[in-house]
Amino acid sequence: MATLLSDRTGLWAMLVLVCCGCTKAYAQCTDSVGMDDVPALTRCEAEVLSRLGGTWPNVEGDEPPVLSFRNGNSAVKVDKSYFFQKIVVPRLPNDQFIALNWYALTVAEKQATGVDAIVVAWSKIGLTERRKRKILRELGYSGKTT
Repeated sequence: MATLLSDRTGLWAMLVLVCCGCTKAYAQCTDSVGMDDVPALTRCEAEVLSRLGGTWPNVEGDEPPVLSFRNGNSAVKVDKSYFFQKIVVPRLPNDQFIALNWYALTVAEKQATGVDAIVVAWSKIGLTERRKRKILRELGYSGKTT
């Protein structure tokens, strides 16, 4: 189930993805996800995220999306291998609940950071504007966020 919500200030949109069930078809792809820490998604990783629900940035395009992976309410940076192997894959066969939020970056933010989106797992509050600014600074963006 995917729901498009805007934050309190209406400055950017948040897509909340929740998956409960629908995991039997992942078996072939789940063996090869999160095998490296290159931030660009492979086709299999993009397929697993797409099947969780929603439309992920550039999944259909020729260039794979580059994501910054985060975990928890404080959005601590995690490697892609940890994200898939410890957070996503173990919960798929058991039909366990997975809560993922992704935040698409603006063109200026993408150009400055080299990242298409920020993905946060297991965050009850999502990303506040302040936390988003802090993450963008960590990624090398020094401009204003919108």
